[in-house]
Amino acid sequence: MHTQAARLVRWKIQSLINMLRFSWVFYDLAGLACSAYLSHTRYFHLNPGPAIHFSRSLWCVIFVAFGIVLNYLWELYEPEILADAKQITTRLSFAGLTLGILIVLVNYVLFFPGVGRVILSSSVLGALGWELGWRSVRARHFRSRGRQKVLIAGNGELVDEICSLLASSNHYPYVVAAIASSDGSGQSSTDIPLINLSEVSRAVEENNVKHILMAPGDRPDGHTLDRLIDCMRLGVRFHDACTFYEQLTGRIPIRYVDHGWFLSQVQSIGEPLFRQAKRTADFLLALLGMVVTLPLGLIIALAIRLDSPGPVLFRQRRVGLNGRVFNLVKFRTMVVNAEKTGPVWAASKDLRVTRVGSVLRRLRLDELPQCWNILTGEMSFVGPRPERPEFVEVLRGEIPFYGRRHLVRPGLTGWAQVRFPYGASIEDARHKFEYDLYYVKNQSLVTDLLILGRTVSVVLGRRGSR
Repeated sequence: MHTQAARLVRWKIQSLINMLRFSWVFYDLAGLACSAYLSHTRYFHLNPGPAIHFSRSLWCVIFVAFGIVLNYLWELYEPEILADAKQITTRLSFAGLTLGILIVLVNYVLFFPGVGRVILSSSVLGALGWELGWRSVRARHFRSRGRQKVLIAGNGELVDEICSLLASSNHYPYVVAAIASSDGSGQSSTDIPLINLSEVSRAVEENNVKHILMAPGDRPDGHTLDRLIDCMRLGVRFHDACTFYEQLTGRIPIRYVDHGWFLSQVQSIGEPLFRQAKRTADFLLALLGMVVTLPLGLIIALAIRLDSPGPVLFRQRRVGLNGRVFNLVKFRTMVVNAEKTGPVWAASKDLRVTRVGSVLRRLRLDELPQCWNILTGEMSFVGPRPERPEFVEVLRGEIPFYGRRHLVRPGLTGWAQVRFPYGASIEDARHKFEYDLYYVKNQSLVTDLLILGRTVSVVLGRRGSR
């Protein structure tokens, strides 16, 4: 029992590290705190104003909290963004502007005295300079010192995928030095050397390899196992190739897992405390959401009625927890009888979508009535998006283990929604399911909060809607 609990804790910590890049957050935390502290100290040292002023400690806490959250919302901890200088500059500018506006609202709307334009502007500018500086240093260090060397033991499609992924992306801190198999043969779409597993210790020393990935299906003999153990004495870390791929991409490579993987890896769905806490949070937030969005909902309802004939709300059968079918509620965004010929996936620039419906979809406002589905327990705020029964039947036959996504409640948003654009094909559904499976394995309240935060940036960027 203790071993299982420890394994669950490690999974949650690893999930948080993978999604939030904690070491990068620490750099920003230090810079934001120092900038706020020095700006406040310098101002009141040079201008000893009234005795009552905004506490320096409280100012630092508020400034750091807002800064970290906004950096996350603007995706400034994503490796893809950190590899693009233009993206870094643009997103940091927007984050700094948003931070200034929020601080002004806190200062003047809530009437906190003592934080004027000088402290605010110097804190923001100092933080922006620090954040841009360390990101530039990281990029330069990354290019000059190279990446950590990885050796892959085994062959097959997963090995080729990992090699292609690392070769085509300039933001991952790894490069494949060699591929080792039991007979030294195999196929590689790149010029990566192919060696025999018995030569692995020599290859590790010659190439200064830091990590060895064990591909599924390759079982070393006793002699080769001794050579691998020798590599451990050299300080090399061993990883399961599927887990390594999962940590790089944020999705589970479904083609390389089996029933044993599900039984050993997907544990959190059985935790009663987590289920109860999540359901309580869903209920309270859904109730609050329905009250807060009621005036906006009335305006949307009026716009729908004026734009096209038909009902305001649209109900559609979806598959939920444990495969149960329920009626999902949305604001109507299409013309009446849009599916006279049968269910079809929504397409880009779908002619069935009304003028008001197009705006609602881009802003995700058509999803607001789903607070009712969350309130009744048919959905959660975070989870795999519920699919239609007709599509589920097709996808069950095409995608292995597809029905396992129904082990958790479907969500208003999810890991697949913030990581993958809108899907309208079986192959897209396969990719989204790999993200959904990652969430099923790594779900926690912290993970849900991170996904909700990322959803805000996705909606602001109007990505993935149709």
